[in-house]
Amino acid sequence: MSAMITGVLFLVFGVLGLYLVSRRQFYRRNVAGVEEFSSHSAMIGARLLEKVIRIASWLLVVFGIIAVIAAYSRPA
Repeated sequence: MSAMITGVLFLVFGVLGLYLVSRRQFYRRNVAGVEEFSSHSAMIGARLLEKVIRIASWLLVVFGIIAVIAAYSRPA
């Protein structure tokens, strides 16, 4: 049952990370739909951080799915 709990937690944290990155990008847009940053370095930093979080979140989702499938396929 431990693999099931781990898989579900990975899925929850992965989806939460993807949601938070998308939410940040949404609220950074102006009326015309263009993202606004205070400076060029702020843009580079924000995009780099969001890319790292997005990759880590997708890895959590994939590992979570694998863990849930492994927990279901394990004999009782």
